Amino acid sequence: MKNLTYIFAVILIMLTSIITKADNLIESNSFDWNSIKLDQQNLSMSKVLVDASSDGFKSINISLINIATGDNVVIGNNDSGMESLAIIKSGDTIQQSGLVTKDMGPGSVSLIMPHDKVTISNSGKSVVTLYLLVWDTRGAKTNESKSIQNPVKSLLVNWNDIEYVENSRGGRRNIIRQPTAMLREFEMHVTTLNEGMRSHLPHTHIDEEIILVRHGEVEEYIDGKLHEVGAGSFIFLRSMIPHGIRNIGQGDAEYYAFKWAPK
Repeated sequence: MKNLTYIFAVILIMLTSIITKADNLIESNSFDWNSIKLDQQNLSMSKVLVDASSDGFKSINISLINIATGDNVVIGNNDSGMESLAIIKSGDTIQQSGLVTKDMGPGSVSLIMPHDKVTISNSGKSVVTLYLLVWDTRGAKTNESKSIQNPVKSLLVNWNDIEYVENSRGGRRNIIRQPTAMLREFEMHVTTLNEGMRSHLPHTHIDEEIILVRHGEVEEYIDGKLHEVGAGSFIFLRSMIPHGIRNIGQGDAEYYAFKWAPK
C-alpha cells in the first residue's frame, strides 16, 4: 500500500495547474467538470484547480485527487496551521483521525484542523475521487499552541448519517455549522432542488461561498452572467457578488454549499 502525504497544500504526485498565481484574488467563476476531471485509471494522481487568494483567505488551494485501489493519502499534520476539507465524490474509503475510524462513501465530508491529520484509504474495488480544499485565513495566528489555537477537533461526517429534511423546493442536509481554529464560523449544507426550481432569487452576502454540484444540472447567475454546469462542477463566489442558482436539468439537482466567516 502506498502512502501519499499532502503537506502545505502542495500535491506531491502530478501537478496540473489551472489557476496558479496565489498572490492574485480568485474571481467569481464556474469550473466545469468536463474541464477539471481526472482520467479514471487505476492510478493515484491529482490536479490543482485553484491556487490563489480571496477576500477572506490569504491562500486557498482546491485540488482533485484520485486514490488508486490499495492506496491511501494522509492530509494535514503539518506546521503551517492550515485547515483542510475533503469531500468524497466517488468510491469507498476508510478514514482515520486519531482514535476515530469510519467507513466514508460518496458524499462524505472530512474537516481537518491544523496540526491534525486524517488518513484516507481506498477500501473499494474502484478509484476514489475526492476534492481537497486547503486554506489559510488573512491574519490567522498560526504560531499559537495547539491547545489555544485549535480547540475544535477534526470531523468525519459519513453521508449516510446526515439527516435529509424535505421542504417545498426539495430538501436540505445540514452537515457542519461551527467555529474552527481559523474561522468564526464554517457552515456547510447540501441542497436538493426539484426539477425547475430555484433556491432563491439573486442576492448578495458578505461571506464568500463555494457551490459543488453533486448531481444534476444547474444554472448559476453570477453578477449578470449565467453559468450552466453539471455534476462534479464547482462555483466560487466572492463577497457581495450577486448570485442565484436554479435546477435546469431533468429530475432533482443536488449541491453542496459552504460559506465561511474569518475571525
